[in-house]
Amino acid sequence: MSCDFYSQDFLFYSDNNLYFCIRFFRMKGLEEYIIPFKGLSEGHHAYTFGISGEFFEKFPSTDVRKGDLTASVDLLRRSSFMEFDIAIKGTVEVVCDRCLEYYQQPVDVNEHLYVRFGDVWAEETESVVVIPHEETQIDMGQFFYEFIMLALPYRKIHPDDKDGHPTCDPEMLRRLKEIAVDEESVKSSNAIWNKLKDINLNQ
Repeated sequence: MSCDFYSQDFLFYSDNNLYFCIRFFRMKGLEEYIIPFKGLSEGHHAYTFGISGEFFEKFPSTDVRKGDLTASVDLLRRSSFMEFDIAIKGTVEVVCDRCLEYYQQPVDVNEHLYVRFGDVWAEETESVVVIPHEETQIDMGQFFYEFIMLALPYRKIHPDDKDGHPTCDPEMLRRLKEIAVDEESVKSSNAIWNKLKDINLNQ
């Protein structure tokens, strides 16, 4: 099994004959989201990062086209581990699943990440990561991206206005309504036809 080094480095390890590809958290182009922790005193350290459309361009498969967010990170440094409290707030531009037009989706993320030091890189859970003792920095960009994606609703739809009316593209809503009416007419016609087929004309 091989791993493409196109945009990030990877480490393989085996567990019950299954192979997993673990991110080294060093995606190219995300250097501004790196936190160097070597030499940091024990205690809390605060960081703030801006996240825009250029950030999402680093992830080719993303559903997000633009973004305007702020990520606040509180790092608790200890000799054998680090804890990150991560808050991300703002909006991202995504496609509406109903009318296929772009709209601004609010994002509000509050996550906790626990990082401990070990012999090799490993991702024990979604919120617990092991990094080698010799590492001196950590790239938060990949974490920010994943937390934002997880915060997006499964079905992305324009929010309603203050009166409860949809703010989707009116023309697309009209077409969808016509399609729904046509489908209902077909169902009604099929129901009538099925009843006619049940009539025994020989009686």
